[in-house]
Formats: sequence, C-alpha cells, structure tokens
Amino acid sequence: LVTVEQVPTILMLLERYGVYRANARVQPMGAGSTLVPKIDGLLTVTCPGEGGTATEADADIALINMTPKTLVALTAYSLELEEDSLVALGELLADLFARSFAYYEDLCGFLGDGTSTYFGFKGITGALCAVDATIANIKSLVVGAGNAYSELTIANFNSVIGTLPQMA
Repeated sequence: LVTVEQVPTILMLLERYGVYRANARVQPMGAGSTLVPKIDGLLTVTCPGEGGTATEADADIALINMTPKTLVALTAYSLELEEDSLVALGELLADLFARSFAYYEDLCGFLGDGTSTYFGFKGITGALCAVDATIANIKSLVVGAGNAYSELTIANFNSVIGTLPQMA
C-alpha cells in the first residue's frame, strides 16, 4: 500500500538511521534459504619481475547458509485521526516504522548473540564473544574500565588506538 512517491522517503529514513545497514553488504535473497559465498583470508601476492612466472594461490571460500526471517511491527491509530489527516499520519507512521526497523537491525547486527532477544541473529559482538569466553583474550579488543560508555577512561581509548596498525 506504499505509493511510488513515498518509497524514496522510506528508503532515506532507513539509510539515515540504519548504521549497520550502511556499513554492511546487503545480500539479495529469495523466499527460501540462500547459500552465500564467504571469503576467508587473502590471496598470496607475488612480484615475479619481467619474464617471471606468477604463483597460483587458492582462494579460501566457504558457504554461509542464510535463512530469511520476517520481522514485523504493529500499531493502532484513531479513525478520527485518519479522517482528519491521513497523509500526515501516513508520513508520521512511515517515519516511526523506518526508525524502529533500523534500530532493531542495528541492535541485532551489532549486539546479536543468537538468542531470542535478537531473533536468533548473531551480530558482530556475538561473533567476537564466541571467539573466547574472556574478552581480554580476543586480539584487538580492549576491555573498558566500567560497564557503561560513561565509565570509559582516556586510557581505554588510548588502548584502542594502540591496537591499530601504525598507518591507521
């Protein structure tokens, strides 16, 4: 029931609030599960020189089985409100739905641990925590001083910077 004129606005709202989507590769899918190639590692690069022979390297490619899930949101509104300002109500609700879906997409993409809280999705944090039960043992991760963002210290931020390569 979305008109062609409304589609660009809804897409803009998703892009505006969806940090995870803006930084992730979106994979088109059909109705059923889809196998998607995932590249692990890098190819070996050589410099054979003039007349030299390049060395063949095998790509390390695995397949990920992606199963689509339908996320829904439902709200009610007053019929009197619909009769008085249907277009404004539609725009307001489109904004609310776009922000809500983008929020939950960010939540699952960044914090998802595979539990029902995150609809079974495993995000970046969930994948990193699966590497080792002790966060301090995971290379390039820094354990903060407290349990909230406001409790982080300058030393924590300097430690994060210290994990980056020199060129960064």
